[in-house]
Amino acid sequence: MNKFFALSILAVGIVSQSQAVLINGSFENGPIPDYYAGGTGDTTVTGWTGINTGFEWLIPSTIYGSVFGAACDGLAIVDVANFTNNLGGIEQTFTTTIGQMYLLSYCAGTSNGAGRTGTGILEVEIDGNTFTNSLSNANVVISWNSFSIPFTATQSSTTLKFINRQDANLHFVNVDNAAVELVPEPATMLVLSAGIAALARRKRKQI
Repeated sequence: MNKFFALSILAVGIVSQSQAVLINGSFENGPIPDYYAGGTGDTTVTGWTGINTGFEWLIPSTIYGSVFGAACDGLAIVDVANFTNNLGGIEQTFTTTIGQMYLLSYCAGTSNGAGRTGTGILEVEIDGNTFTNSLSNANVVISWNSFSIPFTATQSSTTLKFINRQDANLHFVNVDNAAVELVPEPATMLVLSAGIAALARRKRKQI
């Protein structure tokens, strides 16, 4: 096996380690047709469990005449400002490696439709550590924002929670496209860079 081929395989292998470890991060595997309200302990949306008073799962591009626009990714989203109940949320527990760094990314958005204020606060909890996102939108169509949070695993399993504690009659707090990816260590990144450089040199020689 020549050096170029070995580095190519190594580079591909490292990249493959960065795939998401969450299940159904875009909430596509859920009920039908386009709306569902789940309570505490509900597992209808594959991979996720309702916590506190629960959640709403919906397809914004078809529900209520499509006035809310589209999902951030795919078709479905979750609103953790649960119907008219305060303190809504969802959670998922996934396998992690102690001491390994990960990156959580997700979309969050709100709307001023259906009498809501166009504001909302999303709490993101990762094994007891809480991060807050303030959302604002003056339009009925959901405005999506992308967020990311790096974290280092302290247990062999990590629990992620999306929570809203506000009056659900006044706020929408929508979540979509959640992913947790492994962050390669610096030494691994150096090897990956070497593999990419070798690929580039090989391509230049072939031109």
